[in-house]
Amino acid sequence: MASHFRDINRALSRLLTEQARAIGVFDHPTAKGDGRADLLRRFLAERVGTTFGVSKAEVVDSNGGTSGELDVVIFEQSVASCLNVHGGRRIVRAEAVAVTIEVKSNFQASGWAVEHGRVRHGIGSLRRYYRPAPLLDVLRAPMPPDSWVESEATFRSGLSTLEDHLGIPAVVSAYFGFDGPSEEAIRCFVETPLLDAVCVLGKYTVAKKRPGFTKGANGTEDALGHVWGRGDDALGAFLQVIEVALANVLAARAFVHPRLRYYLPPGADPTSESDAGT
Repeated sequence: MASHFRDINRALSRLLTEQARAIGVFDHPTAKGDGRADLLRRFLAERVGTTFGVSKAEVVDSNGGTSGELDVVIFEQSVASCLNVHGGRRIVRAEAVAVTIEVKSNFQASGWAVEHGRVRHGIGSLRRYYRPAPLLDVLRAPMPPDSWVESEATFRSGLSTLEDHLGIPAVVSAYFGFDGPSEEAIRCFVETPLLDAVCVLGKYTVAKKRPGFTKGANGTEDALGHVWGRGDDALGAFLQVIEVALANVLAARAFVHPRLRYYLPPGADPTSESDAGT
């Protein structure tokens, strides 16, 4: 069964390569346009299930911050997590976002400093607000008082999209290239703080061991880039990285719910549990 599953993923990798070739991704690697990102969005949308959506989108938070437009955003779908705007543009709440992916025709590992800055000052500038779910209240009793006070302060002030807390993962920052440099160069890129994973189609997927956790790690075991798959296995490995990230988001829902502060009754306190529930 495992061998058959991998054979199917290898066939999908070859199919995606042929589709990219058909739209000229390899012939015009520096050309602007959405063709290459559209191709990946369609591919992922068929595979993430109904709980999550895939779109080109702008991510916003309840403080008025914005990420700017991102090539691929994978987000948890709920009644108001995503707004469709004229022209196919979408706006997604920061609390709903699990993964962002930047798409390149020819990925350049030398851009690590630019990408670090883009993540930090883009989606990394946003904050997410949560309230404890019933299970977390149950687990609160054996927690050291100082730990719970710290968690309550975090929930009130908002959790950065770059930080994990109590099992809530940070937003995973991933990259997808149709061509790219050596595996070793990509390892160094992935080991940059705030960056989580890179897939170059038909070559490799390199990612941190726990994408979305300890994103700020530098020079430690948590910061290392690991090869998850090579050759035609690279695409399947990339899908597994995404699957792990989405599973972590769903697991976190057992402990917290988004504290929705975007629309409140007149005079309501956005930090109040009673005013800011789902």
